[in-house]
Amino acid sequence: ERSISLDTYNGQNYYYMAEAWIMKDNKQQAMEFNQLAEIYLKSDANWADWAILVTKQRERILGI
Repeated sequence: ERSISLDTYNGQNYYYMAEAWIMKDNKQQAMEFNQLAEIYLKSDANWADWAILVTKQRERILGI
């Protein structure tokens, strides 16, 4: 959470926060951070790679 407060536009921070909420079995929070990760990672130079990870993470959250 501290990393997000230091750099609110870093999508990787949101991705890893979603991972933490997945581990805590809080799907609602995980989904919120996953959505933020997608928003902010779209401007990342490696978006194509991140898109795959974000999509797979969302599928795990939804149980697909």
